[in-house]
Amino acid sequence: MTRYLNNSLLPTETIHNGGPSHGLMRIVDLEESLESMVPEWEHRIHHSLLREMHCEVTLMIDGQPYRIRIHYGVLDIARQMGKNKLTLSLQAFTQLLTGYEHFGEIWSQDRRLINREGKALLEVLFPKRNPYITPFDRY
Repeated sequence: MTRYLNNSLLPTETIHNGGPSHGLMRIVDLEESLESMVPEWEHRIHHSLLREMHCEVTLMIDGQPYRIRIHYGVLDIARQMGKNKLTLSLQAFTQLLTGYEHFGEIWSQDRRLINREGKALLEVLFPKRNPYITPFDRY
């Protein structure tokens, strides 16, 4: 239903409750979660122009670096520093990964040192989606 409404001419809005709740979703093993995303992310890369490029981005998640690099369609994740740094909390990363937050919203809020190729990689990895998240899981 959300996808239909976003494609219609009706105005839509996202409501953010500023309450202290942290929701029920939580990534317990970040490295395993990132590794589990490799097949999906490689699929997205193969369906984009990034399959013809070499670029990388470093996600600083709660102070820990995770370099995501693609080399002509092959994705590699390593726990080390690299180019194009985006600083995120684990909670913000979880929301970005699940599609609850859109990359454009994160882009305008957090510290970053990212070139055009790095931004394009993040847009492919974290596309705009409209999932239904229960109220308990929203924050």
